[in-house]
Amino acid sequence: MVRLLLWTVTVAVCCMLRFSTASNTTAKLTPADYMLCGGLSTALTDLLLFPVDTIKVTQQSSKEIMSSSKALNQVLKSGGIPALYKGALGYATVDGLGGALFFSVYESVKRNLAERYKLTGTALSMSLYGAAGAAFVASSVFIVPGELLKARMQTQGFRSLGHCIRDAVAKERGGFFGLYTGYTATLVRDMPYFAFQLGFYGTCYVFSTVLVATDVDDSSRKFFIAFAQTTSRTS
Repeated sequence: MVRLLLWTVTVAVCCMLRFSTASNTTAKLTPADYMLCGGLSTALTDLLLFPVDTIKVTQQSSKEIMSSSKALNQVLKSGGIPALYKGALGYATVDGLGGALFFSVYESVKRNLAERYKLTGTALSMSLYGAAGAAFVASSVFIVPGELLKARMQTQGFRSLGHCIRDAVAKERGGFFGLYTGYTATLVRDMPYFAFQLGFYGTCYVFSTVLVATDVDDSSRKFFIAFAQTTSRTS
């Protein structure tokens, strides 16, 4: 759900940017445009859904089984509505930088591969797996420390992001590089996830466009297009 909202906002921002800056329909967005779109959409999504994440972290850090409503009441009692957004601005900033890199690398690699090697059909859809994996590796420079700092801000009562960073650097093993604790595990878990998510979406998209352009039986075409659209939405 979170990623669906993220993609929706990204597409909306890209469309607005294109219509406001493009002088003709053949104009292409630059890597800087993708960074702007990805950064804004990621940061906006983080801010909108941060209270939900705060409730989740409260449940997970509790020593007893806690319902969502009980976790919400506990957070509100500890500091009112502002407590739901504790650490939100700092996390949205760091994660927004990660989102900017992710979408910029993904869209740039995808377009460059398609144009340089004249990829179409299956070859094009397969290239999206690599583009998504490369995009996550690039964005992980911000995403991994962002997740660590977010968890510390939500559970340990730091006054500011700067205070949290200084404390983490002082206490985590390895100093500054302690911010990247669990980096390898995150790559092993999330790089295949994003590669398959966006790669499978691209495969379904290419498959559905081929079906639309091909003279096949209407009932078969409708079935496969519906299947592709449904699976891409749930990716």
